[in-house]
Amino acid sequence: MLKIGDFSQLGQVSVRTLRLYDELDLLKPARIDHFTGYRYYSIDQLPRLNRIVMLKDLGFSLDQIGRLLKSDLSADQMREMLIAKQAEIEQELEEKKARLERVATRLRQIEQEGQASNYDVILKNVEAQRIVSVRQVVPTIKDMYYYRRTLLDELYRWLEQNDIEPDGPELVMYHTAEYTDQDIDTEVAIAVNTPRLTTRATSTAAAGRVTIRELPAVQTMASIIYQGHPRMVSRAYATPEAANTSLFIYGPEAYTMQEALKVYCSIVHPEATVSGLPLWAANMIALLSRQKELENALPFFRYTGAVCETGDPQEANTLPGPPTTTLEQWCRFQAVGMQ
Repeated sequence: MLKIGDFSQLGQVSVRTLRLYDELDLLKPARIDHFTGYRYYSIDQLPRLNRIVMLKDLGFSLDQIGRLLKSDLSADQMREMLIAKQAEIEQELEEKKARLERVATRLRQIEQEGQASNYDVILKNVEAQRIVSVRQVVPTIKDMYYYRRTLLDELYRWLEQNDIEPDGPELVMYHTAEYTDQDIDTEVAIAVNTPRLTTRATSTAAAGRVTIRELPAVQTMASIIYQGHPRMVSRAYATPEAANTSLFIYGPEAYTMQEALKVYCSIVHPEATVSGLPLWAANMIALLSRQKELENALPFFRYTGAVCETGDPQEANTLPGPPTTTLEQWCRFQAVGMQ
């Protein structure tokens, strides 16, 4: 038997912590001397103590640790639990990164107080527009980019199915009376030309989620123009050096086209296989089979094969900051959106 002080040194935890674990029934002493009240521990209790220390280091509360120890989890259950904890920690890191970015933005704003803005606010008259749209409540503001792209993809598929060409810009409208960072009532729309809306298109819209309506004219609208990646819009307001600058933005990983397609198919279309094919052969197949998707993709493959990546991403990484989404993460977003 080991006295509590000796067991404390062996397990690298304080005597006070061991007493707390005793009170919470996490780790009871092997024996308590009824005359002196001294606590004694067995060397066999060291693995349980190590497990408590490990779980606490991973961010679990003492209450959660108590439930986990009582459950006598299997290795698979422990693995699932740790995966869930990993996701929770990653979420916390994303929130802290976003908070850090807001702090940095505020510092830049303080430094720029009194300076002229690089973005001009323009007042203009906007005519009425016919749009097709999809409306959905977005869970949180950090999900906005994913949902906007998913809803726009849905609209473009609907336009293609009904043989309608877009006739204007993509639009995003927020139907909220006040600012909120969760449960955001969002409508994503694409402008279309009224004569091109057939009876068939109108009926399919009525049967599904797509809505066809007219946005009223606005006598005076305040607008600001930003060019760049949607996720970096907010950074543009606080980064005057980025104005009138061509930025080359690269992802955090380097892939050949074939490697990227293999990653995409393994996640989004696991039933598909990827193999190499010369462009001339792909062009012949497209002509003979009249595959519209392949015909549309060939100019892109020709361009990337001839030009490859150009430009230095250093300036983009310095000004708005480097992108962090990996190809695998993006593919998993696509896979979820297709379910």
